[in-house]
Amino acid sequence: MLDVSFGEDASTVRKDNAPQNLSLLKKIVLNLIRLDTADKTKTSLRLKRKRAA
Repeated sequence: MLDVSFGEDASTVRKDNAPQNLSLLKKIVLNLIRLDTADKTKTSLRLKRKRAA
């Protein structure tokens, strides 16, 4: 799911602890997007993320 929504495989962050830190942040954001119930219509996670940006 992270690759589909955030393009994690294409990430170029590879130094020190940055990949693990960003992965953790992306997982937290993905969980927050899933828990969002403000929009009553069925919307994809990708569109919810883009709307939040």
